[in-house]
Amino acid sequence: SSAIQHLLHRGLAQEGLFRLSGTQNVIAELKQRIDAGEEVKFTAVDDMHNVTGLLKGYLRDLPQPLLSSEYFQE
Repeated sequence: SSAIQHLLHRGLAQEGLFRLSGTQNVIAELKQRIDAGEEVKFTAVDDMHNVTGLLKGYLRDLPQPLLSSEYFQE
């Protein structure tokens, strides 16, 4: 939720926010820190694409999709 709040406050004006990739090693480091239970200060992340890359990876790795398969065609 802190990543989403950060994007809402600082990232919405940036072009290609969810289309462009972030830096994979930065995203992996952020994920590792979160998985270890550390609090990540997203204000210290310079590139918004790293935050969106982290969020996209989280959504991609969910065990169940946000929308159930019955809604895929719609």
